[in-house]
Amino acid sequence: MTFNTVTQPKSGHIANQEGKVCADAISRILIGQQPDPAPVTNSACFSTITMQQASWLTDVFQYNASSMAMQPSVAGESTGWSSDNFKDMETWYGSLMSDTFA
Repeated sequence: MTFNTVTQPKSGHIANQEGKVCADAISRILIGQQPDPAPVTNSACFSTITMQQASWLTDVFQYNASSMAMQPSVAGESTGWSSDNFKDMETWYGSLMSDTFA
């Protein structure tokens, strides 16, 4: 599977997701299966607004076989910034680091 057009953001979160797609494809090939024909990745981005408040954006990317690219399919964003978003950001970051460097 080759991606001709890179439509995903360049971030550590997407790199983690892309690594999982690649590992899954390699694992499938090694046992004689075909890679997933429609992988899905997701991106999350938190922005700190103050030392205690943050906002966020998220997007889900679905592989489009006709264009051989990952295309955005579902997007979301916070309605503003808050301390709850800041707490969610800390949890998200901790989970991402644990998963990435496990």
